[in-house]
Amino acid sequence: MLRKVVWTLVAALAGSGLFMIWLMVTQPQRSLTQCKANLKTIGLGLQAYHASNGHFPAARSASQPPHSWRVAMLPWMDHQASYDTYDFALPWDNPANQTLLKSRPAEFACPEVTSTTNTSYLAILGAQTAWPFEMPSRYMNFTDGTSNTAMLVDLHGRATEWTRPEDIDYADVMSQFRIDLKHVAGSGSRSTNMLFADGSVRTVSGEIDDSVLRMVLTPNGGRPLVGGPDAINQMVGESQNFGTAVDSSQLPGTRLWPTIDVEVRPDESLLYCPTLALAWQQYVKVLPQANFTELGRKLVDSAFTSKDISAKDLSIEVDASVPKVTCSLKKHLAFSAVFDSFHLPLSFHDTKGVHKVKSFGVTSHWTDWRFALAQVRVHDYTSPDNFVISITNLNYEDLILAKIPQPKTLSEGIEDVTNRIRDSRLSPAAREVVPEEDLVIPTLELSVFGDFKDQLNHPDQKAGTRVEEARQVLQFRLDERGAVIHSEAEVVGENGSYEYTPGTRTFIFDKPFLIMLREASTRPPYFAGWIGNTDLMMPRD
Repeated sequence: MLRKVVWTLVAALAGSGLFMIWLMVTQPQRSLTQCKANLKTIGLGLQAYHASNGHFPAARSASQPPHSWRVAMLPWMDHQASYDTYDFALPWDNPANQTLLKSRPAEFACPEVTSTTNTSYLAILGAQTAWPFEMPSRYMNFTDGTSNTAMLVDLHGRATEWTRPEDIDYADVMSQFRIDLKHVAGSGSRSTNMLFADGSVRTVSGEIDDSVLRMVLTPNGGRPLVGGPDAINQMVGESQNFGTAVDSSQLPGTRLWPTIDVEVRPDESLLYCPTLALAWQQYVKVLPQANFTELGRKLVDSAFTSKDISAKDLSIEVDASVPKVTCSLKKHLAFSAVFDSFHLPLSFHDTKGVHKVKSFGVTSHWTDWRFALAQVRVHDYTSPDNFVISITNLNYEDLILAKIPQPKTLSEGIEDVTNRIRDSRLSPAAREVVPEEDLVIPTLELSVFGDFKDQLNHPDQKAGTRVEEARQVLQFRLDERGAVIHSEAEVVGENGSYEYTPGTRTFIFDKPFLIMLREASTRPPYFAGWIGNTDLMMPRD
């Protein structure tokens, strides 16, 4: 009887010309409902991923080439077979990965997106969102509550290939949210769907207030969780402000040297960068040397080559007519999450006494700085005066700090630290710094140069082949945002295991320590230093 009444009503609507209007209203509503079902399925997959890994997937992987969270999610959405066809060693758009691109899972297909390879379900990227760039987030990061934080938004105008590691920035959501809405809610107002961190899906009206939308998009009261690209841009801008380089020979406590097999002296800060070696190796090809000094031979035989650093960070220019070789190295290693810059000074101890210096890190304010703390990895720990840590950064290179006994040579210290990292027997739990464990690092800044002309000119050098200039400049900064290194060299010729109880360690660099930067554990460092005094630190009252 009920079915007969319904069909009688439909017939009446059709006869009155209102049937098309009824379809216009219900079709978008069905689209909205199907979209909700898709997002709910994705939400279940995200929760399953978190349960298995202890965190959500990163929006784009830290690997090279990068890959999308949507691909990483497949095994947790019952698409293991599809996942197995994807080659993570190749870019998403490589022909070998086209099969998966053309096999988009139904869950990523909003009914209003016509392309069979695109999706409009986008992660909201940003320093203060649930998707902080290449860093994964955890439930513990959602201090505003998982039910109050959006993870995905459906924006048809920004639809992209579903395997492409591309989503939408926080600022773009704020600016484009209203103009990109396509779904029609029952009330007739334009709206779209959002997936929240608790797995719920809600239809959000285009009339939402900006202040409310801002809170919805952020898991931590709108406070930045990570530095991201903005931190790099800020560091690049400030890197031009190192000031005039000082002759290291005029600094009694600081020495710049172009090789690592050099003695570490008590109470001395020793600095190394390979730019002079790279310049010298090219110079002797242009103007062969009949006789090499000891330093000249060591530079030629240096283990560091141009293959040990990314081409985009290194520039070597050769002018055979002079002859002149210039080598320039620039690196900006921004931390994903900014550390706390302490107002109270660090007391740094050397044989000359105790000095108050500026520092950064994480101590009792761990709740607000947990993302920063998560960047620290402990590789070895024997005592508060003997440990090795590293800090991850957006370049995914090694930034290593080691508070160790003073080595005989810089190379010995580098080798010791490298071995301790390689042979580490720490348990996974012991590799993390927990909130009860303080981390305090001196802020470092230097701008020095050294002249090595005398060390490279052999007494028997023939006229016309002598070195007129061999100069190396090294500028370096380490602070709560990351590390910046600029170095330029120019050569001009004539014409362990231990018992661990969480919360019992300290990582305070209040005594001499070693620092080194390298692109990977298999490569030699492009910067290393033994910080034996406060010459490179900023005093603080």
